[in-house]
Formats: sequence, C-alpha cells, structure tokens
Amino acid sequence: MKNIVLISIDNLRFDCIGYQPDKKELRRYDVTRFLETPNLDRLSEKSLCFTQCISTNTYTTSAHASLLTGLYPPRHGVRTFFDTKLSKDVYTLPEILKIYGYETVFSTDTIELFEPLDISRGFEHTFFLDDHNLFKFLKEIGDRKIFFFMHIFDVHEPYLYSKYEFVRGCNNDYRREMEKLHALFGFSFDGSYEKPHKLWGDFWDNFNRREIEYALPLFVKGVSKFDRGRFKWILSRLEEAGLMDDSIIIIFSDHGEGRCSMDKPSHFLHSGALFDNVIRVPLIIRHEDIKHEVRDELVSLIDIFPTIVELAAGDKIENILPYRVDGLNLLGNDKQEFVYSEVWTSKSPKIDFDATKNERFVFEFWSTDPSSIYQRGIRTREKKIVIYGKDDEFVDEKIFNLKNEEFLREIYRGLFNREIDTEGFLFLLEELNNNRMSKEKVYNHLLKSEEYKKQRNRPALMIFDLEKDPYEDYPFSFPREIFFRRGMDKGKKEINNFSDIDRVSRELDFIDSALGDLNTDVVKGIIERRLNVAGMENIEFFIDAIRDMEAMSVETEKAFKEVQSEDIQQ
Repeated sequence: MKNIVLISIDNLRFDCIGYQPDKKELRRYDVTRFLETPNLDRLSEKSLCFTQCISTNTYTTSAHASLLTGLYPPRHGVRTFFDTKLSKDVYTLPEILKIYGYETVFSTDTIELFEPLDISRGFEHTFFLDDHNLFKFLKEIGDRKIFFFMHIFDVHEPYLYSKYEFVRGCNNDYRREMEKLHALFGFSFDGSYEKPHKLWGDFWDNFNRREIEYALPLFVKGVSKFDRGRFKWILSRLEEAGLMDDSIIIIFSDHGEGRCSMDKPSHFLHSGALFDNVIRVPLIIRHEDIKHEVRDELVSLIDIFPTIVELAAGDKIENILPYRVDGLNLLGNDKQEFVYSEVWTSKSPKIDFDATKNERFVFEFWSTDPSSIYQRGIRTREKKIVIYGKDDEFVDEKIFNLKNEEFLREIYRGLFNREIDTEGFLFLLEELNNNRMSKEKVYNHLLKSEEYKKQRNRPALMIFDLEKDPYEDYPFSFPREIFFRRGMDKGKKEINNFSDIDRVSRELDFIDSALGDLNTDVVKGIIERRLNVAGMENIEFFIDAIRDMEAMSVETEKAFKEVQSEDIQQ
C-alpha cells in the first residue's frame, strides 16, 4: 500500500449511498426517486462498507478531531463547536504518518473549521478551495508516499450548491431551486446570487424551523448532484494523479442531516441532539487487497485512526503511541461493544461562508450561551442511552459552604445544567458580597424561576429502542427532577444510589406525589419493571462507561509526561 486517501463528505446522511439497505425515512418522504449516486455506488461495490458507523458528535469540528486522533472528545479536547482547541498532548494522523515517510496533504472547503482549533496540525501542504492547483500538485509530487485528506462541503447547506465551481454554470440548478422555493411560499426575491449562503439562510429565517418535508428533497437532490458532478470530477483527477492505484481510499462523513430536536421532530438540520439520522454516517474502505463486503457491526469514526496507523506502520497501535487510543482496527478481529457520542452548547462565532478566507469571521455570535455539555450517549447495536448534562450535576447541602463565586457557578450547573452568564453572575455576586441576599435566598429565588420550572421536568436520561422505535419517537424518559434528587428536598427521603432514582416520565406525577412515603425497595421495583419493558436489565454499566469517558481525559496527559515525544520516532 503506497498511498492513503481520506475523503470526508461533510453532512452526508448514512442512507444516501446505495449499499445502505436502511432507507425507511427516504421512502417515508418519497425522495428515493431523487437519489442517484452512481459514482459512490461503483466505489462501494468494490469496497468494505459499514452500515452502522457512528460519529462522535453532531458537528464538524469535534467529529474530525476524533477521526484524526482516534480519541473520543473528552480526551482530544475539541468538545464545543468552536470554544476549545485540540489538545497539545495528542498526536494527529498526519503527525504520525510523517514519521513513516508520508507527504501529508490537506484540502478543505472550510479552512476556518480546522486551522483555528489546531485540528489540521501536522499537514505539510494545505489547499483551501483550490482543487485545480491541488490536483496539479498531487500529479507532480512524484514517487513519494502520500497521505491525502480531502474535506468537501458540497452536501452541506445550502443544498445543491457547490462551494468550488469546478465547471462554469455548475450552480445553475441551485439558483433555479431557490427561485421555485421563493415562488412557492410567495416570498419576494430580487434574483441576487452573489451570497448563496445568505440567500439560503434568509429564506429559512421566514419559518420557525426547517421542515423536513421541504428540506429533505432538496438535500437528496444535492447529494445526487454532488455525486454526478464534483465527486465524479474529483475521482477522475485522483485517477490522473495515480492515487486510485495501490492506495487505501476511505470515504466517510463527519455527521448527517436530519432530526436534531426532541421538541421539534420535523426540524431538519444537525448540531443538535444525538439522533441517529445525524450521528449515523457512511463508511467505505477501498483497496485491491480488501474484499467487498457490507458489514452491520457497530463501528465509530475513531476506528479509522488505528486502522490507518497500523497499515502504515505494520505494527500494533499500542506499540506506536505512548497512550491508548479509543478506536479499534476496522480490519482486525476486535469489535466495539458500544460507542460514545456527545454534543455541547457553546458560545460560537458567526461564520460568513460567502466571504473571502480572511473575512469569514463575523464579530458576533450565533450562540451566546456559555459552554456546557448538552448530551452524552452510548450507542449499542439495538439501544441508545442518552444522558442530559453531567450525571454529577446536582445540588446538595455542601454547596452552601462554598465561597460566593463557586456557589453561584455550582448552583447554576446543578439547577439549570449550564454555566451562569456574566451579567447574572456579577449581579448575584454583588448581592451576596453586600449581604443583600443570603445563599438560601438566592437558591429559593432560582427555584421559583421560569427556567427552573422548565428544566425540572426535562429528561435526565433517555433509553431508545432502535429496533422497536426506529424513528426514535418514544424513548423511555427518566425526568431530571427525580434523577438528580438529593438531600436538598426537605422532609423527603434522601436517595443516594443511582439506580434508586431512575424513573420514567409517564410515572412522574405518581412518584412526585408519593415520594415522601415510597421506600427504596418499591422504587427499585418500578425501575426494574420499566427497564425490562425497555429490554434492559440495568443501565449502570452504561452510566459507568459514560463516567469513564470523562475520567480518561487525564490519561493522555499522564502518558506524555512519562514518555518523551521523540520515543515514537525511534
């Protein structure tokens, strides 16, 4: 194997490639008639294909960091969309492959999602929206071994629009579709296409949500256009550069597009909740020595890293790196028992994708919420267990012994599952420091707030049965108020054991009214019956696994202190 080619098709759904048998939602909305992917299909017919590949996140930055490190987000550090950089203590794929003699080349349509977060660390040559010079360079590179990573944004919104106009007029169909949409809903349209992303965004801003009924057909048409257009063109350029022979070619997506909100089931986007239409992605591995097969075993994007490293180095990953990776070799015998995904809310900058490279960041934010973890999930073949926030975010009596600053931070984390905003923090801190309010009064004040009233009935944990409920409409939901209940509730029995406080939402009223009298044996009985209905004996194993993900963040740092970085080069 001479060369390694990674192609990331940003935002490509798992069910939009021919090898994938699960196309229930495409049939539900009658959009299979728009789906034509002959080039992806021809590749997959000679490749190893996976039907159950799960991403580590619902947005681009964190998922690609996992791909390039073989680590889950708690360990590589890129957890929010744009607040955190890649840890300096981890190796990236290009950094390792350079050691084994590979020339490392990176091409992307959205450099602003990689360079500022250090995700592109280790690449020697970078091309930004410059396919013609890219392939000229690859053709002239000679006999050197190449690791080529290409990130393509065509399937991403605005659908049907190619960010790189590889042939004149390739975006005419996007213009026609936008004219039809504006006419369909009676929106005025001045015919301007100079800013396609703004045109797209302004259109959808007229609705409360991006309805799947209208968005999915456009998405599927965009996938078909990409396959028969730019993707076909890219494959021919790779062929000319000699990168289709004796190369391992891996094609995948960082996330899909689909349901991303529990409250708005028809809202069609990504970056939100951990629904399968977003975290389940295609994965194709092509090499002349790898036989064609379609596998339905559970795999993750983190598995690509050890697969490539072991192929390039001819050795086990544990003999190469000074720390353990989370991924497994996709060509080996070890299998993932479960995989992990997470999503954060964060204060994130607006990016003007219509602008030039140096003018893309707009100095305002599309999200101003302080960074906080929204969901963490464990996915098995048949089940998905999702926890909202951190399971240790609760209020107990010890909080009143903290200093004023830390008390305010912890009370917001415990009651609202978020960080306190600066304005609220400064106001309440001044009230406490000047003795105008006591900690107890602040606590009681927040308990009466509208935010807490909404928060207390939100689920803390959900179990999805993916076989019985394929659209994820009816999860077994365990309310936050019960899930996080501790000794703060005066006059009620304190419950400390995790399994004692799991409860399904449809029993909330009963439990709330009877909690003061229920003994833990009765509570355990209710939990066991509900878990049996969900097809599970217990969930503590998965809860512990999620906790371990957080704890593992220290392992990398410890390993690098003990093993000098130059050891890997020897």
